[in-house]
Amino acid sequence: MLDFLPSHWLIPQSLLGVSFWLALLIVFIIALITIISRTLKSKSRVEQVRQIIKGETVTTLYDNSLSITERASASKDKIVHSLWHEFSESLVQDDRTQRVYNTLDAEHFLNHKTLSAGLTSNRLLAATPSFLTAIGVLGTFMGLTMGLRDIHIESNDIEVLKAGIASMMSGAAFAFVTSVWGVGLSLLLNFIEKIAERTILSNIITVQQKIDFIYPRLPAEKSLVDISKNTSESSQALQELHERIGDRLQETISGVS
Repeated sequence: MLDFLPSHWLIPQSLLGVSFWLALLIVFIIALITIISRTLKSKSRVEQVRQIIKGETVTTLYDNSLSITERASASKDKIVHSLWHEFSESLVQDDRTQRVYNTLDAEHFLNHKTLSAGLTSNRLLAATPSFLTAIGVLGTFMGLTMGLRDIHIESNDIEVLKAGIASMMSGAAFAFVTSVWGVGLSLLLNFIEKIAERTILSNIITVQQKIDFIYPRLPAEKSLVDISKNTSESSQALQELHERIGDRLQETISGVS
């Protein structure tokens, strides 16, 4: 008998088993509700971003810049409005070609950390499957402890030994069943979480690619090449102008003579 355990720790096995199963179910249900709610919220944000650029093409962005800004301001989610405002600050309008370019990729502003932080970057939610496994293992040790406490090895009575062995087997059964529940719920929750995370990431990547397609990238290297090209053209034009001025001046002097 485990005499080192205080008497108030000696909880009936049935009550202990129900307590661990309830704990497992409560943790699983809370995590599942959190995953569903965060997934729906992330989908809503991605859909709001998609509505901002809905129907827009590369040729219509320049004329519809004001309406795009208004749609972003009318967004129900403040995070979407703030993210689009930051993204719009990186845009460059070219009045000559009537095009709108971006200097930073959409991923810099619209990514899984900003649109679905509650799902993809939630460390507590990611650790929940480990919690379920830990609760199952704890139930295993508690079940084994409850089974071993009724074994009276010092007794010579066969009936007492049989009762102790039966109690030990019952505790072992409870222990292993608790582990099975813990590991099973952990695997199921982990699978659901990964499916939800993959779905959200796929939607975010699709929106990023759409934005990067209609807002062509304007890298700094291209700007330097354009500056060099314009400088060369300006130098050539000035050289031609210099030659024309010299020719006209020579003609004028000749005429005066």
